[in-house]
Amino acid sequence: MSMLSQMQTVDIVALQSNSVQNNFVGVSLYVDDKGVSKGSPSNRRATSLCAAVGLSLDVRGDAFVARCYEDNKDEYRRIDFKLSECDSNAAWVQEAKLFNQKKQDGLVEDGKIVNKIIQCANLGCYEEGKLRCSACKKVRYCTPTCQKIAWKRHKLD
Repeated sequence: MSMLSQMQTVDIVALQSNSVQNNFVGVSLYVDDKGVSKGSPSNRRATSLCAAVGLSLDVRGDAFVARCYEDNKDEYRRIDFKLSECDSNAAWVQEAKLFNQKKQDGLVEDGKIVNKIIQCANLGCYEEGKLRCSACKKVRYCTPTCQKIAWKRHKLD
């Protein structure tokens, strides 16, 4: 059992999923999967990078970032990833943030962004919900007025 606890394994966090939209190039964060149980401190850089791409994750312990091309068929290759590309203003970060947000909104199917109209969450309103609830970040409303009307019911959810 003690040998098992000594083994080094990682969790893989997809910061940017490889997809048709990004020419099958993905960026992953490899994280020590025992960071929490070891009592490792929070890795501020890795946690900030996760936040920059729209993922809420407190990374504990060691982590490294890698980029690869994988077409989900037969080709896989690593691609250089420079430290300067860990900037929150990097193009891949902005693309990943948009993709991850759409994925959380249920607008990604089979790795592709789909265009769905999300209806306002106020009962009886059939308009498109363009404003996201700032509390849960899941439901949408067409106007601040609809959000105020629906708040009493929604805050109980």
